[in-house]
Amino acid sequence: MTDHFISEAKVSGRGQIAIPKAVKERLKIIEGDYVVFIESGEDIVIRAGKLVWKGEDSSNR
Repeated sequence: MTDHFISEAKVSGRGQIAIPKAVKERLKIIEGDYVVFIESGEDIVIRAGKLVWKGEDSSNR
C-alpha cells in the first residue's frame, strides 16, 4: 500500500475533529454513519463501518 496524503483536520479543545470532505467522499460517509478506528502497527486506520459486538452480553453495548 502506498501512502497518499488526502487531507488534515484540527483537533478542537474538546478533542473533536470534523472529517474533511475529501475523506467523507472517499469513504462514502454520510450523516449517521459510524467510523471505526483500527490499530495497525504504529498507525491508526479509520474506516467507514459499524463495530459489531460478539459475545454473550452484546445487548448492553
